[in-house]
Amino acid sequence: LTNLYAEPYRSESQARVTMGVPLRTDIGVEPTYDRAQLSDNYRQIEEDLGEAIRLIGLSGLKKTIYHPTVEACRLLLSRVQLFQKKYDDVIATAEAVIKAAGLKKLTPGSVSQPFITTANPEVLYSFGGNSNAAGIFGSTIQRFGFGTHKDLINRFGGNDLRKSLFFKQITDNSQYTGYYTRKMDAGYCNLAWINFRAAEAWLNRAEAYACRGKISEAQADLKQLMENRYTSLDGITIPSDQQALIQFIRDERFKEFCFEEHFRWFDLRRMEESERPEIVHIYSDVDANGKKSGKYTYRLLKNDPNYTLSIPEQEKANNPFIYDYERFDKMPG
Repeated sequence: LTNLYAEPYRSESQARVTMGVPLRTDIGVEPTYDRAQLSDNYRQIEEDLGEAIRLIGLSGLKKTIYHPTVEACRLLLSRVQLFQKKYDDVIATAEAVIKAAGLKKLTPGSVSQPFITTANPEVLYSFGGNSNAAGIFGSTIQRFGFGTHKDLINRFGGNDLRKSLFFKQITDNSQYTGYYTRKMDAGYCNLAWINFRAAEAWLNRAEAYACRGKISEAQADLKQLMENRYTSLDGITIPSDQQALIQFIRDERFKEFCFEEHFRWFDLRRMEESERPEIVHIYSDVDANGKKSGKYTYRLLKNDPNYTLSIPEQEKANNPFIYDYERFDKMPG
């Protein structure tokens, strides 16, 4: 909620004067309430995750993959710390996950087998309902959902096994050939459709190392992940320049977690304006005969206030005095 309805975390000083989301830690009924500070939101999240780690560790219970574990809590905590630029904390927290988990080695035959399974040492926690190919990703009966943008597909080199594992190429009624995600298909996942994967711990720690200027350590983490994703690293150079390395790590993060949770959206929000791309969506009107009758272009600018969502109308009706960030209706070009 904080990442959807509040401005991104930029610094400790900025978070102390930036409004987050309402913070309710009691069970009292209050007719009106205001937003907490962004710093208070993150403090509460960290405290809750720390308490979860403590209590789950003390419970002595053997958790299934459908229940949060200590490692799953630590993975989420490392993500929260990364968003706050607490790089030393990220390194320590992600390291504990890495020591307890592993990476699955992809092979050319991996595409014919489900990737998200209980046998995959990367999967720490699975939740969110059963995996299926419906919803915004399309129906297997008539349509196939949204085609994947060529910018993302082109990031996968020929020796990157994730391209064939994560996507399928389909010709739709002999009119359009494109790549569609497999991540909602039963052939990719036989668990629930949202999964905490330990691969993120390697990427979180690699980015934290890079931001701390520990180039060789960041390169080592990234190389370990890539060796489990590529047929060969021949011809691939992991940058040694700090800024280029950070961008390289975030590109790997984009590829690794595309179509999962809110990864890309949240990563775009936490980027600096100079790093964040302009997002362009083109929509076409199609008549009953399948002929295009119009095309509309919408743009999300680098510094667009629309990166932050408005409070839902029902919430504003219940609490009309709560502050809402200004958001602008987008008119198509």
